[in-house]
Amino acid sequence: MKKIFIIFVLLASAFSFASSYKQTDSGELEKMKSFEDERAT
Repeated sequence: MKKIFIIFVLLASAFSFASSYKQTDSGELEKMKSFEDERAT
């Protein structure tokens, strides 16, 4: 029973991440990418 619950939670979180990722427009992604590049250097 616990395994089924864990799999369900993983699928739900993956689905929510995918949908929020698709909703983010390319401009936001470019901003985040440049921000990460600035932090890395």
